[in-house]
Parts: sequence; structure tokens; C-alpha cells
Amino acid sequence: MSRIRPLLVILLFTFLVTSLSAAEQSKRKLNFFNLFKEKETDPYMPYGDAYMVNYQEAVEKAAAEDKHVFMIFAGSDWNKYCKKFYRHILRKKKWIDYAEKRFVLLLIDSPKEYELPQELKEQNEALKKKWKIHGIPAIVILKDEQKVAHANYMNNHTACMYIKYIEYVLPSPKRWAQLTFLFNSKKEKRAARKGGSSTN
Repeated sequence: MSRIRPLLVILLFTFLVTSLSAAEQSKRKLNFFNLFKEKETDPYMPYGDAYMVNYQEAVEKAAAEDKHVFMIFAGSDWNKYCKKFYRHILRKKKWIDYAEKRFVLLLIDSPKEYELPQELKEQNEALKKKWKIHGIPAIVILKDEQKVAHANYMNNHTACMYIKYIEYVLPSPKRWAQLTFLFNSKKEKRAARKGGSSTN
């Protein structure tokens, strides 16, 4: 009996040390992933710093640089087609090099695993309603806050193929001049109607 007690003490001590060591390793592992997650989402840039998330800032930047806004509606962390779009095209250097010269890139995201700030959530919901977005991924291309084109994710496209597709859907300078003229005409007519109704 006297021999068994020391053995039990040794076994108990070994068990406690092993449990504490495993718990410490688990804690370190958890802390490592938490740090990685915080780094990835703070500030919130799921597609990297090439993609802005604030609509007004993107519009102002595009106006200052005389560019289009390339607005991507996505579910970055749950929609399989959005994930493929990012993996195969949006993160590729070929695409980013081309797009940053032509566009201001704007991500309008609806994530499920990340809680967006309330202001950003309200902005994104309002933009989805404004541009009648019912499926994702979807792309709306703006110039001076006017929609000039829309595009889709093309499955099995490479970055080079997608660039050619975007060049195809964008209006030519002549067509853009026509669209601007029509937009301004409609704007003037609406203003005239409002002015007429206010005087009556």
C-alpha cells in the first residue's frame, strides 16, 4: 500500500502537468488566430486596400481623378461565387494593375461572419435598393454617380479575359457623351417641373 501511494501521486502530477500544457497550447493557438483575425478585419478590408468600402469617399476620389467607380456587390465570406470571383480575378495583380488605372474600386459587402459597423451596413443596404441588386456578385459601373454599365462575374474567366469583357461593356467616349446629354436633359426637365409645380 505504501508503494502504491507514491505511484498514484506521480500519475496524478503527470496528468495535471499534461492537462495544463495542453490548455496553454490551445490558448496560444486561439490567441494567434484571434490576432490574425483582428489584423484582417481591423480596418475592415476583406479584399485588401485596393478596394474602398465608403461610397462617398470613392465617388469623391473618382471625381478628383476623373475615373469610373467600379462598385462590387458581394457576400465576401459566405457566397461561393463571390469567393471564386475574388480568388480567380479580383485579387490578381493583372486585374488590380489594370483596374486601379481605370477605376476607383468599391466593395459593397454583406458578410455573415463579420459584423459591419452600423453606418456601413445602412450605406450598403441603401445602395442595394438604389441599384436594384437582387443577386450577387453584381457590378455597377458609375461615372459622376450615373450608372454607365453593369457587369457580372463570368465563371471560368481569367483576369485577362475579364479585363476584355469589362472593356466591351463600358460605353465608348461617343456613347458616354450621349448618355451624359440625356442625363442632363432629364435633370433639367425634372428641375423645370419642380419649379412649375412650386409656383402653382
